[in-house]
Amino acid sequence: MHREFVEKYGPWALIAGASDGTGAEFARQLASYGLNVALLARRFSLLEELADEIRGAYGVLTRIASLDLTGPALVAELGQFTTGIEVGLLVYNAGADIGSDFFIDRPMEDALHLVSLNCRGPVVFAHKFGREMARRRRGGIILMGSIAGGAGSAHVAIYSATKAFDRTLAEALWVELGRDGVDVLGPTCGLIDTPTNRHLGIPSHFLESGMTSSEVARECIAALPKGPVQVIGEANRDANDRYLPTDRGLLATAMSEDTATLFGTSLAERKSRAC
Repeated sequence: MHREFVEKYGPWALIAGASDGTGAEFARQLASYGLNVALLARRFSLLEELADEIRGAYGVLTRIASLDLTGPALVAELGQFTTGIEVGLLVYNAGADIGSDFFIDRPMEDALHLVSLNCRGPVVFAHKFGREMARRRRGGIILMGSIAGGAGSAHVAIYSATKAFDRTLAEALWVELGRDGVDVLGPTCGLIDTPTNRHLGIPSHFLESGMTSSEVARECIAALPKGPVQVIGEANRDANDRYLPTDRGLLATAMSEDTATLFGTSLAERKSRAC
């Protein structure tokens, strides 16, 4: 049933940030298509449980590892992890936020960690596997993005900046690698009901009105051949249409006000006074 999909994007899919939430749903759905799945995340025990589930449900091969995606040895460790397998589809889903607060009120180390995870990580993965896919003249890359990347947003300044990086990287690679038969997608996602977002303290009524991880993964997979940037979810497409027609100053203000509402604060107050 999915023979053409496997021929284009197989035999292995690699999902970075696969322990739960959207990453785990990507793993399940891609396995249901017949792809073997290589799973990376910090929490090895969750990866073990997910790999056992996927092997039992879909009969595909799995490979798992706990890697520090911000570590100095990432390139070497990634090469060792994928030795002997052909990765035809990359999903870079790792990209946790550090929560809501003003830029200068958080430690610089938090900001630099997020830059490494959301910017350096996609560069390392896309460069390694994009080269291999281009040589084979087939494959696909998904770099998960966010509506927050549409403009700079107070309260999540580094997160919005890094997601803008991911979006423009996906656009450029879509042009470059598209010449070699490789599909590249930077999905623009909105609020997703995931364990990470619940841990950040986003009120449940916001999360329950957003998309599920399963819905996001399904729509991203379907949008992969369309590239380079597709807004995922009808409500998110409406929000995106509201943001984009405005000038950049109005856009940044609107994004910042919406972010403040999401986290129960306002542009007139700070959550901390660390500076």
